[in-house]
Amino acid sequence: MVIIFTNCKQQSKKVTFIENKVMKEEVIDSIAILKKLLVKTPSNVVEYNKGKKFLLPFNYKLSSYKGNVTHIFKWNLCDLIIDSSDSINYSYFGLKDNIPYDGYGGFEGNIHFVNSLNSTAITTEKFINSEKEHYDKIYYSDDESIIFKKGKGVHILQFRYLNDEKKFSIYYNENLFIEINYEYTQQERLDLAIAQLRFAKNLYKERTEPDLFHWGSYKGSLSLLHRKRFKFIHNNIVNSVDTLKIGVTFSPKEWTKTLVSIMRLNEEGNKLWNAINTISEDRVIDFSTIYNTDISDQIAFLRVDNSIQLEYKNGSTVILKKENDSKKYDYAVFNKQKINNKDVLMFTGGYYDYGFVNSKKMAYFYLNLFENYTDIL
Repeated sequence: MVIIFTNCKQQSKKVTFIENKVMKEEVIDSIAILKKLLVKTPSNVVEYNKGKKFLLPFNYKLSSYKGNVTHIFKWNLCDLIIDSSDSINYSYFGLKDNIPYDGYGGFEGNIHFVNSLNSTAITTEKFINSEKEHYDKIYYSDDESIIFKKGKGVHILQFRYLNDEKKFSIYYNENLFIEINYEYTQQERLDLAIAQLRFAKNLYKERTEPDLFHWGSYKGSLSLLHRKRFKFIHNNIVNSVDTLKIGVTFSPKEWTKTLVSIMRLNEEGNKLWNAINTISEDRVIDFSTIYNTDISDQIAFLRVDNSIQLEYKNGSTVILKKENDSKKYDYAVFNKQKINNKDVLMFTGGYYDYGFVNSKKMAYFYLNLFENYTDIL
């Protein structure tokens, strides 16, 4: 934890504070922020501890949990002392985003749990009035949330007192991007922070709405930086497809793991597509027993082991799955379509890895993305 908050002693009361400032690139509009916070996101109920559950966006994953930590810190947040070495009163979960954007540092912040009998140890008014040296600007605040600027980072603090457990749940993320070779607008930084706060506000909802799992909802919930990543992939594919060798995997150049690849198809490529379509739900197979050429060997998901089976298919898209070492499933999504009038197999991952399709919700996101691929622009 990089910053230390100290000496909050103001009385708590309900506060809603939104600062409208003219920045170099835009006017921060309070109504626009509130509108974005209300966007409904396809989400997944995740059990995190002895029957307790979080509601996480489809692209988020719990990455870690420890009752203690190897990196020791003390964090004085208003009247709450957070001591990571106190294994009785402190624990946390880390979060990862399965759609890595430009400059993504590998995690999306932590959810801290801190035991406390004082339900008003943290308030937004205490933070705003007594922690002015720790922020340059407040973009947004409400009873349990603050988005603020410090240096180049746009930070999120969201807290909730869990009365039945006598503890605070605190989500915090600094959004300190990897700056090398990437430029970010302040609008992109703020938009990402709003998306993160939206998830934090919905963390303790019991379930997602079942009718949200369609392309309109997926697209509407993506931040500007997420959409920027997929626009880059789309443009790179469209600009390269005419010159690609047939039957060779092409992955747009990215700074992180490959998310999407394509392969131009001929007669042999169509045999690969047909073989993928023969896999059934009730049978686990070694893909090399039904099709094994240099073409299939270029797709990491198809060549590794003998545990592939079908999750879903329609006329143009197939979702495959395989059990991993954690007894959970990894997925791969394959879609046949035309790009620039060329027959193309589009798929998640690439030659070396599966991408980040480690949940069923992510697999169905890519199904919707592939079937509406030009709509990302």
